[in-house]
Amino acid sequence: MSSSDHESAGDGTKLLEGTLPPASLLALKTDVEVWKEKAESVSFIEGFEPFEVNWLVRYLYHTVLDPKVLKHDLPSKSYLEVCVRLWTLGDYFSLPLLAKMASEKLQIHANWCIAEASHKRTRGMPLDIDALMSELDAAIRLVWAPGYGDVPFRTPLLELFMKSRPYLHKHAGISKLLKEVPEFTLSFAKASMGLYESHGSA
Repeated sequence: MSSSDHESAGDGTKLLEGTLPPASLLALKTDVEVWKEKAESVSFIEGFEPFEVNWLVRYLYHTVLDPKVLKHDLPSKSYLEVCVRLWTLGDYFSLPLLAKMASEKLQIHANWCIAEASHKRTRGMPLDIDALMSELDAAIRLVWAPGYGDVPFRTPLLELFMKSRPYLHKHAGISKLLKEVPEFTLSFAKASMGLYESHGSA
């Protein structure tokens, strides 16, 4: 991990035991060992789930974060959702290597999902469409949630959704997703007409 992953930001920040507001984190200006020491007692960071705080602390201790393992912390068991959440942590806390790793793994997994579906369809093998739908649904709901902001995952997720339609077109989750996430529905409609712009537009 490069030193840029642990750039400091402000002196004299007092961290409250068991809680670490984002403002305090961003103001903290010290070396990474002190950061770790303070982080050990942290169980809550405003705007993040407890398991995300755990991932962050583990990352600071140079633990390899494997989405295949981390997905079991999520109700959805979605690899794609893990990647989105890891990128968000990396972006918010100025950990560029974490954000880059998450972005790359999401793209690789999205490509794998399509390749796997195509391979099984060609060979007449059964495809677990529920698992594929769950992967997509969780990540899309997170990325297109109101107020989530502009993120670099909308394009690959939308492309994966479009390419998955031949396999998922009869799945009940499709209509439910489009009904419940209007922002995504708008992006999907624009993509269907060739009007979608990349990197979070629409």
